[in-house]
Amino acid sequence: MATNIDKEAIRRAYEEVRADSSDTEWAVFKFEGANIVCAAKGADFAKFQEHFKEDDRAFGYIRIQMGDEMSKRQKFLFLTWVGPSVGVIKRAKMSTDKAMVKEII
Repeated sequence: MATNIDKEAIRRAYEEVRADSSDTEWAVFKFEGANIVCAAKGADFAKFQEHFKEDDRAFGYIRIQMGDEMSKRQKFLFLTWVGPSVGVIKRAKMSTDKAMVKEII
């Protein structure tokens, strides 16, 4: 089954994480059937972690602030998650699905 992607919702979430004026520090993109959608976004890292279960396939985009008092920089991380309970076929398909998400972000 071909994977579909909600390009606009994912692009909006990506831009929100990147915006200096936004409090949003992360976004999670998950599978709903054969569709990749923006499942959640927020600022609390503990809540971000809750979205990655053992039987999930998902992507995350995170803004991290690095540095000291004199110099602070924003760094961005794109995460691919394949839980240990995900089947072989879905696991293998993640490389092509990841490429679809990377085209947007």
